[in-house]
Amino acid sequence: MQSIDMEFVQNLLASFQELQRSYSALQKRMAEFEAMAAARFEAYEAELAKKDAVIASLRATIAKQEAELERYRDKDKTNSNNSHMSPSKDKTKAVHKEKKSKGKSAKKQGAQPGHKGSGLSLPSHYDREEISSLTPKPCQGCPARFVCSGLSCSRVRETRYEVDVTVQVVLHKFEQLECQCPRMGNAILCGTFPEEIHATMQYGRETKALAAVLLNEGAVSVKRTHDIMSALAGMPVSTGSIIAWNYALSDDLKETHEGIRDELLMEPVSNNDETSMNVAGENWWVHVACNHRLTYLTVNRSRGYNGVAAADFLTKYTGISVSDCWATYNMFGQLSGHGRCCAHILRELQKVIDTRPELVWAKHLQQTLLDMKAAKERAIAQGKKGVSKSTVYRHMESYDLWIWNGKQSTPLPKVSPETGKKEPKSYARRLVERLERYRDEVCLFFTNFTVPFDNNQAERDLRPVKTKMKVSGVMRTERGAEAYVIIRSFISTAKKHGTNVIVALRLAFSGRAREAICGAC
Repeated sequence: MQSIDMEFVQNLLASFQELQRSYSALQKRMAEFEAMAAARFEAYEAELAKKDAVIASLRATIAKQEAELERYRDKDKTNSNNSHMSPSKDKTKAVHKEKKSKGKSAKKQGAQPGHKGSGLSLPSHYDREEISSLTPKPCQGCPARFVCSGLSCSRVRETRYEVDVTVQVVLHKFEQLECQCPRMGNAILCGTFPEEIHATMQYGRETKALAAVLLNEGAVSVKRTHDIMSALAGMPVSTGSIIAWNYALSDDLKETHEGIRDELLMEPVSNNDETSMNVAGENWWVHVACNHRLTYLTVNRSRGYNGVAAADFLTKYTGISVSDCWATYNMFGQLSGHGRCCAHILRELQKVIDTRPELVWAKHLQQTLLDMKAAKERAIAQGKKGVSKSTVYRHMESYDLWIWNGKQSTPLPKVSPETGKKEPKSYARRLVERLERYRDEVCLFFTNFTVPFDNNQAERDLRPVKTKMKVSGVMRTERGAEAYVIIRSFISTAKKHGTNVIVALRLAFSGRAREAICGAC
């Protein structure tokens, strides 16, 4: 058995112990490195989480700013050609340039074929005629000019007329005569003044009619009416008298106003709309129900159901109401139908075309409505009362196709990462959903020829209200506003029946308003 080298063993043991110490030191350093790495990793994770939060916040801010920028883009491209904005609010002339760039119409300038025209002609009635005989200059002052009388130089070669209007102040003097009648026991008898003559001195109905024309048709204020009448005829009519005449006229026309409403209730189709009016510094609303024969205006503080119901028309009407898509008009369930104004819809589609040109459905849907309108006009020109079922089906299929395309290309809004709520729907999405919901009502003009394509009749009847507000600025009292809409209803109805405005008001001041509207009530 070999002997063990103790020195070798001791050296080996010493080396092992040294390795153990080195291993322990290495483990200690490794633990220190691991702790340092863990701390740094935690710091990096915290920093990364912080940066992720900043990135998420920036992304939300960018999305919010993009949405805000999109709204500003829509607002910047909104004008009278693609919205309800009036032309006076257009910021630049770009709208007019855009209209010109669409190309010239096929129609010639001036009056279209079939237009009767209303050029200047000699009036059927005139107060006096003045004749001026124009002799040649060499004959003027010639001592022999009377010798030429009856000869060829005195014949009329050409006649020209000048029609002029002058204001005449006529004084009507009513003398009440009395007499002693022997047949009645010498009783004293007196003549009777006309019913409209109340005071010792007063203005006549012609003066009152002129004031009413300036106020309600000319849209000028009471003060300017006073100034015009004073300058025109030298009559110092007070503003108080003008207001009193206007109030008295509206009181006399209340029965006629109700008669217009009752007559309109029997019509199969009516146009309905509303517009704002400043009454004593507050925003009131003028509501209209009308057609091509009648105009019924009312005024109320409310634009919604209460205001429409106060007019006492749509609560009783059972025909078809043509209006825009204002939700109030859907609240009257007894109506037999609703027609929607396609002129409004064409403008709204134009806004989508201008602001979101990539959405091709808007352009095609706009063209579909125009094609329906053209097909209806061709059928009417041919004396037809409707189009064939196949034609209706073809156009309605095109309408449905582009509505579907619009819903696909205009998705629903996403959930906002910042608030956790859905973002608001875009203008295009709200429009396409509304056109889908009101599909039959939008196309009612095509399936029922008694329904017009647009609601322009109501807007034309409301336009004088906006003119009055632009010129006069405000209605100072509620009674003044009510008087204005009653008189405007009468004037508009009279004009639709071909009655001259001054003649109509003259009849109204004489208590014969019904004659001015030709049996409309």
